[in-house]
Amino acid sequence: MLPYNSRMPLEPGSRLGRIRIDALLGAGGTGAVHRGFDERLERPVAVRELQSGRRTAVVRARVLRDLRALATLEHPNLCRIDDVIERPDGDYVIQELVDGETLRDRMQHPLDRAEAVQIALRVARALAVAHSAGIVHRNLHAGNIIVTPAGEVKVLDFAIAPVAAETVRPGGETAPLRAINLDERNTDPAGEAAILAPLPAGLTPEISFTTISSMSPEHARGLPVHTASDIYSLGVLLHELLTGHSPYAATPSTSELLDKVRTADIAPRDTGSRELNTLVRRMTALKPPDRPSAAEVITTLESVLTRPTRSRKHWTAATIAILVLVAILVLVAILR
Repeated sequence: MLPYNSRMPLEPGSRLGRIRIDALLGAGGTGAVHRGFDERLERPVAVRELQSGRRTAVVRARVLRDLRALATLEHPNLCRIDDVIERPDGDYVIQELVDGETLRDRMQHPLDRAEAVQIALRVARALAVAHSAGIVHRNLHAGNIIVTPAGEVKVLDFAIAPVAAETVRPGGETAPLRAINLDERNTDPAGEAAILAPLPAGLTPEISFTTISSMSPEHARGLPVHTASDIYSLGVLLHELLTGHSPYAATPSTSELLDKVRTADIAPRDTGSRELNTLVRRMTALKPPDRPSAAEVITTLESVLTRPTRSRKHWTAATIAILVLVAILVLVAILR
């Protein structure tokens, strides 16, 4: 039997049970993705290899548990998971093959406010469904959100990204990073304010500039992540959708970026809407309890989207009332 992290590469024409591997679609920090064909269901699928060498047995168990839970969920904004295959050489996720462009690519062209809010709303709906099942995304950013040619939004890669404390350090160490209380800010009397300082020099593929800029403060500090951590990441994404710029775009180095993320050092730009400004500020609050739930985010975004319709209805009603009043006054004048 092969050791767990001695993965045999998947080549075109090879098989994973009923799945035929057709082509490599791409590779990233969370594993390679292949185009495959499910010969039992007779449809194309995506086959994602899960990185194994960087995961402890506990982390692997958590990832597999969450993926199995995801496979029971159905939602138009969630990438469907068909199966999780465990093999001696590693684990594989069989999932819906989604055609389209990443939201990162879509954002290369300006978005109007309605489209930006609509995209954020659909992502929030996906989070709400996953959170209700106790599943945290852990790595939400524009690169793992797909916009299809029909304009549908699909959120990919739930649960598979390790948090900072699960990331292998240089030399293969897997000891967790020491957690810092969120109230410490930039002060640390023990002289260990840069507790994650070794991270930039030994970044694993999972931890990139894009990933760090989407992290919640507790994630970047090595503290446990939870549903409120996803809300923070969505707040950063909403800011970027509405303004066209990451709130950390001008940060010159990874170490400075980590410092800003750890302390939620964000100065949101004006989105042109007081309600959206308030929402982004709440979603990117330093302390998790100060952030809204996914359901609250959905309610606010739906309100923003429907306000023009409500305003037109109110204006129409007011116009009709005025016309009726004028007609009554004219009639009264005529009768007199």
